[in-house]
Amino acid sequence: MFVSREIRNGKVKLTFRGNLSQIKKILGQFQKLKMHYKILSLTDAKFSLDSPFNALTEKQREVLIAAYRWGYYNLPRKITSRQLAKKLDLHKSALATHRRKAELRLIAKILDE
Repeated sequence: MFVSREIRNGKVKLTFRGNLSQIKKILGQFQKLKMHYKILSLTDAKFSLDSPFNALTEKQREVLIAAYRWGYYNLPRKITSRQLAKKLDLHKSALATHRRKAELRLIAKILDE
């Protein structure tokens, strides 16, 4: 099982990747500890548990995958940062921050292995 953590606005966001029984076990532990939690999303991962994408936050994955799919990394580019930000309903600087952090994490993950 893989867990990523984000702290934003005084709240902790945990992302778990695992099979159904692993997730149920974690939620059971939260209940035993009387921890309050809210499930924001349940989805099947489109990549393996040992994928470098697991090093990214949900937003970083979203931005990087969208950039790739819409041709941001093509030469010449098929979409600009401004257009991509608009499609994702993000400010251009927020998009750039998520994209750069994602790229850095992926590069670090690949080079550290």
